[in-house]
Amino acid sequence: MQHAHRRRGFTLIEILVVIAIIASLIALAVPTLMGAMENARVNECKSNLRQIGTSMALWMNRGSKSGYFPKESGIKFLLVLVRDGQITGKDTKVFLCPGPKDQNWTAEDTTMGSAYKDWDAIDTTTISYAGRDTKNHPINQNRANEEVIASDDNEGRSNHKFAINYLYADWSVQEFDQVVDAREQGVTIPEGGYLEIGPDCPVELFKKLSVE
Repeated sequence: MQHAHRRRGFTLIEILVVIAIIASLIALAVPTLMGAMENARVNECKSNLRQIGTSMALWMNRGSKSGYFPKESGIKFLLVLVRDGQITGKDTKVFLCPGPKDQNWTAEDTTMGSAYKDWDAIDTTTISYAGRDTKNHPINQNRANEEVIASDDNEGRSNHKFAINYLYADWSVQEFDQVVDAREQGVTIPEGGYLEIGPDCPVELFKKLSVE
């Protein structure tokens, strides 16, 4: 007479071991995933700045503006591209970094770019980038390619955990590492802090930009 073998279930110890292994794997995977997501946001931000640079180059070749940068300062230095129709509609998304929660539409009008319709009401919550402070730092036309004209604004918060992306007038986009590059320049950043763009920034590069 054959006896049927009874299947033995998992013991509590075995279940706990499996749970511990899964938890360990998740703990190892999460930082990697978060790092990949942050890199993706930084790269998308760089793409935005490149598109802004391309649009600025086209704007500068229009009619009487030929060869000259906007005279406006700060965020309006960049937003003349919307005011003058160089960037319109859904394309205005390039002014939104994927890091912060800025939005360029209003509660009353959710159309992309609607927040830029009232030129006098534009504020820093409608754009994620700082523009050139042309009032205090005019662009030297003879050395324009060496000038920085835009960057992450980081006003009141950091757009990215470690990086600040910035755009030169030769339309190239560079990345400033807030840890490595700051240390090399002798700049101390408070733990958990970040660099704020503007005249008080300890990094000379970003003093010529403004969010005003």
